[in-house]
Amino acid sequence: MRRRPLALVLDILLMLVGALLGIATNYATSVEGDVPLPLRLLREWSIPLVGLALIALVGGQLWLRWLERRPAAPAPVWTAGQPPYPGLEAFGEEDAAVFFGRERETAELVARLHPALPDRAQRFVTVVGPSGSGKSSLVRAGVLPALAGRRSRWNTGAALTPGTDPVGTLRRAVAAAGDARPLVLVVDQLEELLTLSGPRERTAFAEAVRELLRAEPRLWLLATLRSDFLTGFLEADLADLVREPVVVGALGRDALHEVVARPAAAAGVEFEAGLVSRIVEDCGGGDALPLLAYTLQELYRRAGGAGSTVTHALYREVGGVAGALIGQADRIHAALSAPGAPLGGADPVVAMLLRLVTVERDEPTRRRVARSELSAAEGEMADAFVAGRLLTSDAGMLDVAHEALLRQWRPLRLAIADRLEQLRRRAELERWAQEWEFAGRTGAYLLTGERLRAVRSVDRRQLQLLIRDRSCAGPTPKKRPPAHATWATGPARPPGAAAHR
Repeated sequence: MRRRPLALVLDILLMLVGALLGIATNYATSVEGDVPLPLRLLREWSIPLVGLALIALVGGQLWLRWLERRPAAPAPVWTAGQPPYPGLEAFGEEDAAVFFGRERETAELVARLHPALPDRAQRFVTVVGPSGSGKSSLVRAGVLPALAGRRSRWNTGAALTPGTDPVGTLRRAVAAAGDARPLVLVVDQLEELLTLSGPRERTAFAEAVRELLRAEPRLWLLATLRSDFLTGFLEADLADLVREPVVVGALGRDALHEVVARPAAAAGVEFEAGLVSRIVEDCGGGDALPLLAYTLQELYRRAGGAGSTVTHALYREVGGVAGALIGQADRIHAALSAPGAPLGGADPVVAMLLRLVTVERDEPTRRRVARSELSAAEGEMADAFVAGRLLTSDAGMLDVAHEALLRQWRPLRLAIADRLEQLRRRAELERWAQEWEFAGRTGAYLLTGERLRAVRSVDRRQLQLLIRDRSCAGPTPKKRPPAHATWATGPARPPGAAAHR
């Protein structure tokens, strides 16, 4: 059985001690007449010495187990005054000191990745749960710090999302980690293999994962996946990526109480008597966790931070668990809406937000968009939502901070329901474009039949918005038509492409 280096060294030393003791004892007890004093003492004390050797063997193994499993450093201490609630964003490794409520799931995941017997370790583990269940927070603020704190000194790379180039993204993440081993990489939002990738890319990613784990025996992958995409993974022949998942469910009352009270205590904030229980009571199902996290962030901010007290009156003022996010979105929307705008006209704020929404299996989900794709006016609107912590902006990419916004804010929820077919069509067109790009833009992947008719049913101006140029267009020579025009509308088809009309 393969053992860790420290265990192997200790085993060898203990075996040598035992062997030498046995040889010496055998010699001392079998030689008649005068023997040297050390061997005479060994003969007289052979039975106690054998017992001590056995105790040393067992004690050495127990000491080794304790050494490998205990934390390498004390738990991080939270700095008073630093916001202990991340709002709609996931907890990160730096938030481990204020991450509570998922101790059981954390222990289970650590045991899967780092069991007592290394040969039983799972090299690819998927955390499955509904949107808003805290999968990313569990992995980043629970599991990664627990692994990094072990004496075997685990390394953690930056979390990655598959995006439109899942294989390339994975390779870049491994390269960025360098030679640091043992290494665990987080693949967040694994559902993007379905929402942003075509069949060939999905197959290539699954094969890349298998090859990576074969080539890198000291590398682990830890993924998160929305549970409503689990069936899609099975249908797409990606069952290997979701084998024996760890399922994350709703938090119980006791865990919710910890989620509310303990981060506040660490940050030097108090709640009025009975308020924590009231907040826990107000947490229903569905989007309870993200709504709670956003409400707590607002309460902390409005109360004034460390040394303050969160009151019942302040809780009513923010609108409670259900109203904090909705109220913030309403305020931003009202500030951005032009005075006197016609009530029946298209809402430019909602239209901008729809750019950040896609649909998979009739379920709305977030869609990352490059800031460069937005107009100047749309960029200003997006900045207002970023400032309000409802959108995130990172490396030039905009994203919805949490999908709870899509379900809870009425103007956006109604707009999604009204444009569900259009959003679904856009998602299909994007996948077709990615397949065409992945295949090297060959004529065989030009649209034909029903797909081509579906594209032609969309007016050209809408099509410009439906196809993301960054997915379809690489470096383009001058005077070359836009990639989406070449691929979908056909004004400049490659030779032979007319046969596909």
